[in-house]
Amino acid sequence: MTTSRRVVSLNLSAKNHTPWTAADLPSLAGRTVVVTGATSGLGAVTAKELARVGAHVVLAVRDPARGERLAATLTGGTEVRPLDLADLSSVRAFARAWDRPLDVLVNNAGVMAIPEARCGTSPSSSPRSASPRRRRATETGEGAR
Repeated sequence: MTTSRRVVSLNLSAKNHTPWTAADLPSLAGRTVVVTGATSGLGAVTAKELARVGAHVVLAVRDPARGERLAATLTGGTEVRPLDLADLSSVRAFARAWDRPLDVLVNNAGVMAIPEARCGTSPSSSPRSASPRRRRATETGEGAR
């Protein structure tokens, strides 16, 4: 099976510049797109516009109830799957459950300002801090400011 790929090049020079908008999206009929963090902000708008142009959009979200509410407002094919990027068991479960080709992954969700935690189940797991500043503050006993 041959897969065609489209490369989109944007010329952002001021001369002869035409602004790009979501109206310029090509048809994505038959394509599957995963959007992480799709329940609000840029993720929600991205999911809406990709569904509008025919993509099957998988809303990968921490709160499936919020994802279902958003999916009900979108046109086209959508589905909601739980995914909490701060929880590695959730990431593993999402990946294990994936059973079809994926055409586009929109990594919109971010993990930031999370409290120090241990990764994995081993007691010897390394601490994970939200930022170098918080890590330094924790190591020196000053507390995060």
